[in-house]
Amino acid sequence: AYLHYIEPHEPYLPPEPFLSALARTAPNPRYGRAKVLRQLGQRTPPPKVIDAVKDLYDGNLAWVDSQVGALVDSLRTEGILDRTILVLISDHGEAFWEHGHRGHGHEPYEELVRVPFLIHVPTVPELQGIRIAEPVELVDLMPTLLDLMGVPVESLDLVGRSLVDVMLEGKGDPERLIHVRSNRTERPVYALRKGHWKCMYHVDALSQELYDLASDPGEQEDLVAAGTADPELLQEFGGLLRTWLSSGRSEQLNATPVDNQMLDEEMIESLRSLGYIE
Repeated sequence: AYLHYIEPHEPYLPPEPFLSALARTAPNPRYGRAKVLRQLGQRTPPPKVIDAVKDLYDGNLAWVDSQVGALVDSLRTEGILDRTILVLISDHGEAFWEHGHRGHGHEPYEELVRVPFLIHVPTVPELQGIRIAEPVELVDLMPTLLDLMGVPVESLDLVGRSLVDVMLEGKGDPERLIHVRSNRTERPVYALRKGHWKCMYHVDALSQELYDLASDPGEQEDLVAAGTADPELLQEFGGLLRTWLSSGRSEQLNATPVDNQMLDEEMIESLRSLGYIE
């Protein structure tokens, strides 16, 4: 079963008591409205406004958390929780002007791509409380679920890999190459991570950025712009990017363009609020 919670997408308008519970100041729902959020646009607003927007977003998160809790409680009441694999996952994060943007869908900085990935396997109690520090990819979900259900995955042409061995060992491969791409179809931004290094490529500008996530997890110091990037490391990442693009795997992420004339205004506004169209 697949259950999708549309919140905490914008608008950030959580119901009470969540509207007030997480507010550092008196909550102002005005800042959570989609129109106001778009008016703020690419300009970084004052810190008080950023805090107000974050509070409203956190209220949305808390509301969704309560709904997930209700789902778990219902499974427990029905007596099927102990034989149900539960996965809690997010397709993206949300930016709050860390790099000049709010929302999602643009450059794949960590605030957008480092997301929750929780798996509950009731039949394997030794997995309880295990936390994997090494990075994995969202495309690992399908082969992991197949593997947990006893379906062989070795012969399948899957982009991801099963994480069952990672879960059992309690750690992954710290040097695994991680692939990321923005959801822009005309001007995609690619990112590759290997160990604590992360390199981003702006295809339209023919530029790149390099970050050391060990010392700079918030990606505030671009080593390319600072002139301190290791040329050999940049060359290595360039070769890895060319290999990825030539494999055709990245193109599988492209969306098929849709004629907006087929959509009514309500649908267009909904898609725009979700960041799927501009």
